[in-house]
Amino acid sequence: MNDIDSLKSGAADLLKQFSQRVDGMKGKPEYSTLIRRLDKIEAIRQAVDYFGKGEYQAIGVDGSMDQAETLEMLLFYVNAVAYSAPFVVTNDSVVFRSDRMKKEDAMGASSAVPLWLEDLGLVADPTREIESETDFTASLTQVSFSLMLLAELACARKALEKESTRLLFLDRPISGTFQSLSRDVRYLLRSGTSALEEMNGTSESTLMGDLYLFNAVPFRNKSSPGHGSGKIHRIIDSMLEGNSFKTACTLTGLEASSQNAVRMNLSKRGKQFNILEEDGSGDLLLRKGSNQYRERLSNLGRSLVERMFSGKSHPLRIGKKWLTTRDINALNQVLLVDLIEKAEASKILLIGITKDTGSTDVGRSVIGLMGLPPNLSPGLRHDRVMFTILSATNETAFSPPWRSVGYDACFATLSPNEETVSGKKPPLRASRKFASREQLFVKFFFQTRASEKTIFRSPVFMYDRSYVGSKDSSWDIEMDYVERGKVQTINPYLEKQAKNPFDDMILYLLSLSDNPEVFESYGHNILLYMADKAAKADIKLKHGLLLGVINLELTPLARREKLFSVIRRYRDARSEMEQSRVGSGGDLE
Repeated sequence: MNDIDSLKSGAADLLKQFSQRVDGMKGKPEYSTLIRRLDKIEAIRQAVDYFGKGEYQAIGVDGSMDQAETLEMLLFYVNAVAYSAPFVVTNDSVVFRSDRMKKEDAMGASSAVPLWLEDLGLVADPTREIESETDFTASLTQVSFSLMLLAELACARKALEKESTRLLFLDRPISGTFQSLSRDVRYLLRSGTSALEEMNGTSESTLMGDLYLFNAVPFRNKSSPGHGSGKIHRIIDSMLEGNSFKTACTLTGLEASSQNAVRMNLSKRGKQFNILEEDGSGDLLLRKGSNQYRERLSNLGRSLVERMFSGKSHPLRIGKKWLTTRDINALNQVLLVDLIEKAEASKILLIGITKDTGSTDVGRSVIGLMGLPPNLSPGLRHDRVMFTILSATNETAFSPPWRSVGYDACFATLSPNEETVSGKKPPLRASRKFASREQLFVKFFFQTRASEKTIFRSPVFMYDRSYVGSKDSSWDIEMDYVERGKVQTINPYLEKQAKNPFDDMILYLLSLSDNPEVFESYGHNILLYMADKAAKADIKLKHGLLLGVINLELTPLARREKLFSVIRRYRDARSEMEQSRVGSGGDLE
């Protein structure tokens, strides 16, 4: 069998398997358990209750990035753009006025950052050598993403400061961004050092202690979990209120059997990060001023934004040290939490929208808790693909606009459990070492449009938002799961029975904020579409200009010092010669 025949046979086999899966999902109204249809009347009522009657601003923020290489120098260019449009809330309707959409130039953020090729590893990850083309590409992306996120957060913060803003769209998953940034904070703590200590005269011990407290209690207005590793975080949360360790154990209900282990862990971290002291009785207290950790870190975050987008010195070079992507992402995490808390305090609805996601949360963890018979399992782990097929093969039950049931972002860290532990067999287990915190973020898939004859439907997207206790606590469930060989209890959000009307409002707003005349915006979001196009146009415009500036600076140096062979890589010179031979008809062999 030749390559073509083998390819045809393999493709036919895969198509047969896929067709069987589609057939198994076709015409099954039971799958409607997984979705909630729009109740327009309830959505309008919720909008009046949440926003009040009047005209407000909706703003979409998106960023873009570009990297270029010339004469052994790398150039990173990142930007973020905001577009706004008014929406009007009345007793009878919500109207999204995309005809009055405009670019908010004052909210934008951009920066061009040069970097010698040999210094890339010091910024991307000082603990790992760049030894291959794959490492090089990954490091480029790592630096660009951290800088672009900083630009988006700076732009979003300006959007919140506009008095009439009540709705803010981000072109990224809030929950996924939070989790990935949390990982970088933990990596930074393990390293024990950071160039951030040079900013604002912050000492190393204060910085690492502040980051440790921030990792334990990022949100001061959300309760810490009482399961798994979250037990020590709950104790720290109570001690930040001025309580001693013993008092915190009593107030949080920490069982006596766990107190000694928690104290030992806390004492170890207290010595490492210089955050603890003992009172006269031997009880533990947080050092005076520890509860100001958020203010100090927020000031650092604002300093980095100022340095990156308004400063004149090299933004990544502080003294003799380089800021790394983990340093930047640690402050990105602080800025993201600041953004979420400010939005909640101002009753500004913050929504993250994701166009493409490889999420497997619903198929892996949620669907088993929704009461569907095991024989109806779709056999697909990819959630977006699953909902797209269900919508196409169950047209009546999945008539847009619809959204999936809301579920807690912590389900991303849970998987089906087959173990019996202490005589119990909980439905889920921690996928890795521990389950992430519940009641932080809520996730949904949604689809807003279908053509009149249901021939074409808009794509399925995902949105997430912050968990709001006053709106969401009625949908918290209590369930057991397995973590590190022990049965733990968790209280995640899951819209298992009745519908949460708050998300009727959000689904309605999403259904109003697209432009069905523009294919890329069909069923998506016109503000994010326009911000994306504007950000990419700016990147394209600046690319040649910025490279020209770099070349003007470097070429005289190369001529004066005769460094052409040093600052120009062999592969680039060879590529140019090969191209010239092709152009002249030369033989490359």
